[in-house]
Amino acid sequence: MRSRPYAAYALIIATYWTLLGSVITLARRLRRPMPEGFSLPELLALGLATYRLSRTATHDRVTTVLRLPFVDPDRGPVQPEGTRGMPRGKGLRLAMGQLFT
Repeated sequence: MRSRPYAAYALIIATYWTLLGSVITLARRLRRPMPEGFSLPELLALGLATYRLSRTATHDRVTTVLRLPFVDPDRGPVQPEGTRGMPRGKGLRLAMGQLFT
């Protein structure tokens, strides 16, 4: 059994939070108003859009090219969408492959 790439997981999480913080900092420096909160319909729409985007990245045939560096498309169980894939590599590559599968 493979060991899990915990350092790569931490790097991915840190990158996400760094990018988010950078966007917030940039918005504040440009004096853009920050939203006070979200209404329920906005939260639902945001949740559905996030879900659909993640499904598109991980399962649509069109986005296979995005997954190729991280996933072996000829191995693994077949998904209901007709795609398949197993994470490949080690370290950061394996961690990204696990996100895509």
